[in-house]
Amino acid sequence: MVLGNHGADRHAVNGRIFRAEALRRHSAPPSAPAAVKEVGGRALVLLWCAVAVLTSGLAVLTALVLRGGG
Repeated sequence: MVLGNHGADRHAVNGRIFRAEALRRHSAPPSAPAAVKEVGGRALVLLWCAVAVLTSGLAVLTALVLRGGG
């Protein structure tokens, strides 16, 4: 096993990845289908969150009604 400065190696690799990603982002804007897909994905996540909140609220109300507190 070779003991070396692995932190510096990792930093250099991360720097190269960061620069490549920055160049990729500035080279061309994302295509319209990719942008629509990203927005659609976010909307789907928000929809699922809303459904989860409404479902949990309905469960709480149902429990209160069944206990006679509602």
